[in-house]
Amino acid sequence: MIFDKFFYFKYEKKYFKDKVSKFKRERMFAFLTFICYT
Repeated sequence: MIFDKFFYFKYEKKYFKDKVSKFKRERMFAFLTFICYT
């Protein structure tokens, strides 16, 4: 049970990191296209 919780916590942390990096990448891409079009 404790091991399960630890694994879940690690997985959630990694998932959160991936989400944040994806969000940053999309924002950067939108920013660059905005600069290109103006």
